[in-house]
Amino acid sequence: MKRSNVYLLVVLLLAMGQSSWGQVKLVPLTDEIPYARRNTPYGVVYYSLTKDENAARAMLSSIREMGATRALTLAYWWQAETLGGDYWKKEYRSENIGEGYYKSLDLYVRISRELGLKPAMRLGGFREWNGLWHPADPSGSVEHYAAWVEKLAARYRGQVDHYIIADEENTPFAPAKYDGSAQAYFQRMFVPLAKAIRKGDPEAKISTCGVSSAPATDWLLELIKLGLPRYGDGVGCNLWHGVVEDTWQVKQFMAAVRKAWPQVKFYSSGVGYVINRGEHDRLQAGITAQTMFTLWDIGWDSASYYLYGASITADTKKNYGLIDLSGGEGGYVRTDAWKAYQTIAGTFYDRDRLKKCSFPITFRAARALTAEDGTTIAMAPPDPVVRAFVREDAQLLIYLAYKPGAPREGTLRLAIGSDQWADPEQIPLLSVRDRSPLKHHYEAGKLILEEIVVGVEPTLITVRRITR
Repeated sequence: MKRSNVYLLVVLLLAMGQSSWGQVKLVPLTDEIPYARRNTPYGVVYYSLTKDENAARAMLSSIREMGATRALTLAYWWQAETLGGDYWKKEYRSENIGEGYYKSLDLYVRISRELGLKPAMRLGGFREWNGLWHPADPSGSVEHYAAWVEKLAARYRGQVDHYIIADEENTPFAPAKYDGSAQAYFQRMFVPLAKAIRKGDPEAKISTCGVSSAPATDWLLELIKLGLPRYGDGVGCNLWHGVVEDTWQVKQFMAAVRKAWPQVKFYSSGVGYVINRGEHDRLQAGITAQTMFTLWDIGWDSASYYLYGASITADTKKNYGLIDLSGGEGGYVRTDAWKAYQTIAGTFYDRDRLKKCSFPITFRAARALTAEDGTTIAMAPPDPVVRAFVREDAQLLIYLAYKPGAPREGTLRLAIGSDQWADPEQIPLLSVRDRSPLKHHYEAGKLILEEIVVGVEPTLITVRRITR
């Protein structure tokens, strides 16, 4: 048999998933990272504190099931201690005040840790009570508040991953005679509260507030100049999905902050904010998946999706929730966005353990029309996001998506510049455990994936290396 014919036969057999010696052997994946040891930014803002242990465990377990490794809740002095005031009686039940509130926080921290989640807390500011840290403390003294913050940190010493000091304090607030400057935040709020946290829990990480109109680069750089690294560990940004879609802007921000503070960590009080229009809102699913993937890919440290449980928020009057918890344990309704988040989190983790491809991956429109004048018109929008990673030299992971502002779907022909890979499969965005074989063939030393549909919902592909 001629050499060219032998090569053609081998290529055809590979395309069918066979070799002349039987089934193609694939390099095994041997270093699967257990959930509790995965390094990811995936988190949620969790407003569902309860002193019912069974309910708390069920809700927090659903966060772990989704693949998040972090949770963030709010911590309010006025809820933990009334100071003899009755301000709470109109809107709150006694079980959510005082010891009942502490029990809810205790359960949140303990059960999160038991499940492998990293619990975090965002401290309240003076905006909730018209310029006061506590409605029953008319002095407005930050020292009084700092004493409670120290007690809180000591209560959870060694158990809380990080504290975020207030929220969106880069905006003025007239009732407190607060001008929103970096200087005012640093002196009036951040330093006294950071010192209190350090006294109560020297190991806890401390972040600035999540800034409004993020990334607010100049304001955060000014904080660093004022001495932020002496008291804290990172900066916070509240990132709407539209900001995250401008990946270049966010990466430029991170580079500027790292230049000024190389050890900085990046936190948030909320990311995403993707409107939920119903259980099967595929647009919410696609945008949520893109947001969480991008923040993982660029190296964000803690990205808390806003908001985990479905509810109408007080400020925007929108529902951003991923899951309806109102039915109680056994009656939760997981949206398509929840499932998409689960698939991203279950596929992309431990970013620093993945390698870049040593071979090119190229694409073109899989279909085209020919006009009367002979002009070829591609049947796919240009410039999809294409990212590829190699895990353990055994698995190739490919991520493709069109950003929400682009035309929403196209069919691509993907060329993987190596014939050392086989068994391409698509990971359905709404079903992390399933796999769908992809039509493919080998051509001129490349693995060709013939018709890959790409849209706002990311297309995820896994390919395995052939063993030699």
